[in-house]
Amino acid sequence: MSIKINLYMQPMSHIKSYFEMVDLAKKYDIEYLEILNQFEFETPDIEFAKRLRKYADERGIKFVCVSVGANLIGEDSKEKNEYVKKYADVCAILGSPLLHHTIAIEFQNPEKVFGEKEKNFNKGISAAREIYDYAEKLGVRTIHEEQGFLFNGIEGYQNLVDNIDRNTGTLLDFGNIRFRDDDILDFAEKFKDRIAHVHANDYKVYGSEIPEGDYYTSYNKTNFKEAKFGEGDNDFYGIIKFLKSIGYSGYCAIELSPIGPDEEKTFREDLEYLRKVIKEA
Repeated sequence: MSIKINLYMQPMSHIKSYFEMVDLAKKYDIEYLEILNQFEFETPDIEFAKRLRKYADERGIKFVCVSVGANLIGEDSKEKNEYVKKYADVCAILGSPLLHHTIAIEFQNPEKVFGEKEKNFNKGISAAREIYDYAEKLGVRTIHEEQGFLFNGIEGYQNLVDNIDRNTGTLLDFGNIRFRDDDILDFAEKFKDRIAHVHANDYKVYGSEIPEGDYYTSYNKTNFKEAKFGEGDNDFYGIIKFLKSIGYSGYCAIELSPIGPDEEKTFREDLEYLRKVIKEA
């Protein structure tokens, strides 16, 4: 079986509803959709999930993952835990087998996160266990990506795996590893037995040079910014070839590229590039 593409983030600014996301998936022959906590799901709305499931079923679209961005090490962590757990209920209604949630979402302030590393680490692990246990009862598996600073990179993610004591899956994100200056293929090899989902994106790396416009900076002060698929430095062919070599036949989300003057053209070209790589790698 081949790797399957799923629609994920809002690719065009005029889209404001998950009904529209279902229609867009249908238009571009994408059979699978991943939910983010946006639009009607900015809060975990069970009644809306029922309506959306019916709408998607009628159009042959299946839900494969629900992704929730939340910081579970903040002062309001108890409230955020409950917030994320309710999305496991949304998964059950939508028929999604996977719940992806962040733990310590901070990207730009590693000093803040590492200033109380042990406290933040233990708090994040405890929250992830609680959410996993709740979701498991509903037949939903929680997954985590290499994300933020605390649980990112090979070392940080290994600490997560070693301490969580749960059968969580790994969401392999093409670009997040750059925030910890590790290599995505090294990460994929290390956690290959846990890979349960994939997010495809691209970044152009500038090193110490300051690029124009919005950009990110890694832990070791390397600058990079989002790029259209195939125009950045992420090794699409190498990653997809590796995934095929380990027999991965799950889902690969087309994540957002920089939105330009012709948003649909950008989305279409990214989708075509990802389909080409999956076919040829």
